[in-house]
Amino acid sequence: MELDRALALKALKSLDKKLTDAGHKTVTLAVGGGGAMILEFGYSGSTVDIDAAPIGVEFESLKNNLDEVAKELKIAPDWLNPYYQTFTIYLPESAPSRMITSYSGKSLIVKTLAAEDILIMKLMAGRSKDMGHIRHLLKMKIDISIVDNRLDELKKLWPKLADKALTLLDDLMAENE
Repeated sequence: MELDRALALKALKSLDKKLTDAGHKTVTLAVGGGGAMILEFGYSGSTVDIDAAPIGVEFESLKNNLDEVAKELKIAPDWLNPYYQTFTIYLPESAPSRMITSYSGKSLIVKTLAAEDILIMKLMAGRSKDMGHIRHLLKMKIDISIVDNRLDELKKLWPKLADKALTLLDDLMAENE
């Protein structure tokens, strides 16, 4: 079952309660991808999962609680997972300073990456499945200079990939004019 905003929030609230009941100290999750799109950026679609990396705790320490939420709500066992960490290598050092608190409970805080940082990751990933998210982000008021500057920096490390991302960005921005 895919997660829309309401179901994603229900799952996070359930996780918060389970963490509190288990005596966990506050757990902070850094969320990107489709989860951030539905939680923070008004994307009206759904996502198969919430891409989240815990800050200061090991992901495995949350596994039992995540499994309980999945069973309770009849959602996929990997409804919350750290898979997007593969793409965090593209983020600028300033990304954490732009994170937005999307949910704050007793034992769980969810912070989403800023729209600019999600856009960088999605452009660099270059996946066709991200085009809806990319187009949605480009319609928002974002600081496109953050994206341009980071993609220029990334040309030093991954020239072909970053050039492709910049070309895609230019093409999509021209569509919006």
